[in-house]
Amino acid sequence: LLGCMPTHAEGGAAGIAIIATLRFIAGASLGNEAPATLAYLTEHGLHLPGVHASLVPCSIAVGALGASVAGLFFAWVLSPGSLGVFGWRLVLATSLVANAVSGGLRGYVLQDPEAGMTAAELGDRRNDHVLRVLRYHSRQVLLAAALQAFAVCGLYLLAAWLPVHFVALTQLPASLALTIHTINMAVLSGSILMGGFLADKFGRTSMLLSTSAAAAMFAYPAWLLFSLAEAGVSWFSQFTLVAIVGLHWGALAGLLVEQFPKGVRASALTLSFTLPMVLLGCWAPLIALGFIVQTHSLASPAILMILSAVVSGGTVLATELQRAG
Repeated sequence: LLGCMPTHAEGGAAGIAIIATLRFIAGASLGNEAPATLAYLTEHGLHLPGVHASLVPCSIAVGALGASVAGLFFAWVLSPGSLGVFGWRLVLATSLVANAVSGGLRGYVLQDPEAGMTAAELGDRRNDHVLRVLRYHSRQVLLAAALQAFAVCGLYLLAAWLPVHFVALTQLPASLALTIHTINMAVLSGSILMGGFLADKFGRTSMLLSTSAAAAMFAYPAWLLFSLAEAGVSWFSQFTLVAIVGLHWGALAGLLVEQFPKGVRASALTLSFTLPMVLLGCWAPLIALGFIVQTHSLASPAILMILSAVVSGGTVLATELQRAG
């Protein structure tokens, strides 16, 4: 439906309102499905819970990869004018295939969510609602939201904003920018799975602290290199950042599930998943643009990435110290 909607030039405020409504519906669906899937995979992946949990963020990265591949294809076959007029609609239309596949898989693996729960967990589940979660688990929800600050910020800056940054600000040709982006979205998908595996092997805390520190150290040099507008340098810089973000996100997924009792995980994870997405992720590209306008520096989006890494790393450290104490 989004691909059929009028633009602001065609429909004015009504077009924007319709698109915003459809995006709200899509967000409500994602906010319910992704956290529930994360809990399900983690609870059923007893031998490698980190790898199983990392499949959820990996699927999001694969979605970004698919969108990038579709965008690259249409950038090759359409003229720049046609790409701007209806090329983006064709990219959205290709998501119908992904929706059909995911719907089939969902029907295949669907099981009773109460299977294996204790009596106490069943009581929690059947009394589970948002107000109850906020009353008894609000602190854990806020901690889980803070843990996701770097992963969410990194995803939106690298997967959503950076292609625009390449084309509009550093003047890379659209086909070249999308080629770089497509390769690195594949790297992001693989590094998320690797992050889950390494978290199972070496521990989540060490992985999360090391990737947060790496982001704080390398984000600014990487964004500074983007401004050189050299294809090889831009690819390597994005590769470095997506590898860090992917390893961090893969290690984080399983930790999020552990923050909440089994009976309330679906609602609690939905809240903690939605908060950083809405308050930080969706605004990250706009904040990045604001930094560039105010500082006149194309490297200034690194500030947002560094701050989010500090927040996530600090929250991991605080959570670990509290557990140890």
